[in-house]
Amino acid sequence: MKKHGISILLLLAAFTVLFNISASGQTYYIKSECGKYLTVQNLSTNSGAAIVLSDYSAALAQQWKLVPRSGANGEYIFYIQSVKSGKYLDVIWGKDADGTKIQLWDFTGGPAQEWTMTTMEGAAFKGKSRIISQVGGKNLDKGGGPCTNNTPLMIWTRNDTSAQMWYFEEVVPARTNIEKASIPVKISNRPEVTRSLRN
Repeated sequence: MKKHGISILLLLAAFTVLFNISASGQTYYIKSECGKYLTVQNLSTNSGAAIVLSDYSAALAQQWKLVPRSGANGEYIFYIQSVKSGKYLDVIWGKDADGTKIQLWDFTGGPAQEWTMTTMEGAAFKGKSRIISQVGGKNLDKGGGPCTNNTPLMIWTRNDTSAQMWYFEEVVPARTNIEKASIPVKISNRPEVTRSLRN
């Protein structure tokens, strides 16, 4: 019983870290353990677009924000929002059957768009995580087939296979032209002479 209580406390601590990180507005790539990335198919912004695996491209259609559910009262439930369209990861029709596909959809605030994250190793966002839908408690899953581009994502009963393991990689913004212009560079052999870098 004591061991069980410690496990619950550790899990709540991990969720607390997740909540604090997501609330800071950071953006993530979500990578499958097979090495491909959660992507909106064809870089679409349309509701109903499929969510698939794809090679890394740094496209906005591969970038996601975790949005805490308002008034979650300690439940640490999130919406997963596409940076490109502002739309959300959604279980089609809110069905809890194994194999139900995932799509992009306008915000509804319902269970079909609500997710929790459970880290499998290390600190939150530093190791493998399971992404769990509030629809039936099913896990985000790539399916048991090969890891290929355009593999559609689905929900499935927890099985702890690599198909249900995900990594969150923080998006590091590229320097803007203004930031580049503030970097001093030498233009002569005199070390004290510098100028701003211009494009």
